[in-house]
Amino acid sequence: LEWQERALLSQPGYIYALYNQGLCNWGLKRIDAAEAAYKEVLKRQPRFPMAHNGLGVIAFERKDYRLAAEHFAAALNIDPNLEVAKTNLGLAEAKLRALQNETSRQKSDSN
Repeated sequence: LEWQERALLSQPGYIYALYNQGLCNWGLKRIDAAEAAYKEVLKRQPRFPMAHNGLGVIAFERKDYRLAAEHFAAALNIDPNLEVAKTNLGLAEAKLRALQNETSRQKSDSN
């Protein structure tokens, strides 16, 4: 993380250092800092698919599967071959289907 911060100080526009800062913060369980880094990446370079993927992973961990799916889909719109986003989108969609099925089941049980 220290190296990423030094890289950003010497080259503030170096988008990969900012992205890597997000990855490092994620690994250190500094989720809010990771989220801020990914958002800053997208502010500077909106077509950076891995930042969308990172935000999707954060949303998934927070159990916001709809937002997660939106970020994974955005990553795939930019790079249709990004395998990690394909996998993550499938996981998010499966969670959404499971929630939808559970909601339907609960409605059926209450009738």
